[in-house]
Amino acid sequence: DVNSKELYVDVTDTDPTHPLVALGITRYGDLTVDTTSSSTATALGQLYLTDNGRKQVKGTVTTRYVRTNTGADVYLPNIRPGKMVRLLGLPDGYVDCIVKKTTCTGDKIVALELDNAPYSLDIALAQLAKREG
Repeated sequence: DVNSKELYVDVTDTDPTHPLVALGITRYGDLTVDTTSSSTATALGQLYLTDNGRKQVKGTVTTRYVRTNTGADVYLPNIRPGKMVRLLGLPDGYVDCIVKKTTCTGDKIVALELDNAPYSLDIALAQLAKREG
C-alpha cells in the first residue's frame, strides 16, 4: 500500500464455463504485483484468471477462409500476429486462439500458427512496471 505494507487481494473466479468453477471447486493461483493500488491489483488478478482459464491451444491451422465477427471476408495477408481467431467446427464447438505467426501462400491460403500462452497479464504487468518504474 502507500505505507509500504504488503497487502493481499483475493479475486474470485466466477466464469461458469470453466470446468472447476462449474463444479464449485475453488481455483488458486499466486500473483505478485508491485502496485499501491488495490483496484489495479484486483484488475490484474482478473486478467490472471482470464489468461489461465482459457483452453491452452498450440498448433498450426491452414485455411482459405477467415471472416470477421460480422461475417465479412478477411484478406488473408492482412492477418497479423497478436490477433485473436475463433476456430469453429471443432468436436467441442469452438476455441479462441492467439495468432503467433502467419504464412501466406499467395493471397488465397494462410497457415496460422496459434499459441494461447498467457498474453493479457504479461502485457499489463509490463505496462505497470513501465508506469511505476
